[in-house]
Amino acid sequence: MRVLFVAPFLEPAWAMGGMAISPAAWAQALQAQGHQVEVLTTNADVNGNLSVPLGKPIERDGYVVTYFPRFVWSGNRFVSPQLFEACRKKIQSFDCLHAVGLWTFPSLVASLIAESKQVPYVLSLHGGLMAWAYGRHRRRKQLFMQLVEGRRLSHASALLCSSEMEQNHFKQLGLPGKSYVISNIVRRVDTELVQARRMFRTQYHLEDAQVLLFAGRLVENKGLHLTLAAFAAVANQFPQARLVIVGPSEDKSSAVLKRQVHDSGLADRVLFVGTLSGNAYWQAIAGADMFVLNSYSENFGMAPAEALSLGKPVLLSDQVGIASLVQEYHAGMIAPLDLMAITQVMQEMLSDGAMLDQMGQNGMRLAREHFSSSVVGKRLADLFNSVIHARKTNA
Repeated sequence: MRVLFVAPFLEPAWAMGGMAISPAAWAQALQAQGHQVEVLTTNADVNGNLSVPLGKPIERDGYVVTYFPRFVWSGNRFVSPQLFEACRKKIQSFDCLHAVGLWTFPSLVASLIAESKQVPYVLSLHGGLMAWAYGRHRRRKQLFMQLVEGRRLSHASALLCSSEMEQNHFKQLGLPGKSYVISNIVRRVDTELVQARRMFRTQYHLEDAQVLLFAGRLVENKGLHLTLAAFAAVANQFPQARLVIVGPSEDKSSAVLKRQVHDSGLADRVLFVGTLSGNAYWQAIAGADMFVLNSYSENFGMAPAEALSLGKPVLLSDQVGIASLVQEYHAGMIAPLDLMAITQVMQEMLSDGAMLDQMGQNGMRLAREHFSSSVVGKRLADLFNSVIHARKTNA
């Protein structure tokens, strides 16, 4: 099976979030199963462009990827004429296309070219139709849906949702298309966790602390203001507790959050450490005692899933895609988007170290059974094979 992935951006643009990480992990998993995978993407990164070779196929984690320049002025549309030309030349030589995301030039043109060449395509939604995301610039998106995206949804052989929550949001919109749930992949990390934990805690002087960790983009919908307010409410009861915030700022949220910390008198209890990647990122997770994400909208929740894989219990809002799995496995606690409820759950988790240890063990089992490369890769391969077979049967 030969599959072409087309994505607006990709690793090593880790700061762009799960939409950069998940397609790369899926491609790697399919390649590991003996399928041929190629990826076309742009050189976009959070603060500019990646430092990568442009227009030249390179091998990355077993699969081939080509990065193309994009017009910076096109913003989050990621317009790239070079990528368009590559799609036009290449798509017909593949059995299936995987177009990544909505509202972007690369995914859109790849889907339209595939349709014109009678190549089946799978479209992954990546949270684009979750209530929070779809509500931003809603009129513009509704117009775009009428013009092109509705056609893409209806003509796609399959629509990928990363959680049942995302699938439910899609179905509630009454839009056309056949949806399937396939989780994101959390890659196995080959690191010595005890040493990684010690290194992180030593670096940030957290040796004896109870560490709550947030990792992600510092943007409004992550609900960090609720996390900070809840932490302020329990701080006196847990004098060893520290909140560590990892991630880049994409809007004014960082300044607002730092002002909130200052006004709460918690400047010595809350650490903003900026963007971490590679080993430094995994050391931060290893160094934490629990992970916190009170997001208003997450189709999956890549960072908490990564925390679960390292045995860290999670405190999540009920708007995070993996929340139902966390509840099922007793791998953490879930709270509504209500300050009193979040405060109560945070207090309960910090009060019971034995419970946190058991939740951590449960979380590792959850990650193995639902987010591993072998499990997700097989489900993805089965779906692509069924799409290809259906097209050949109906031809």
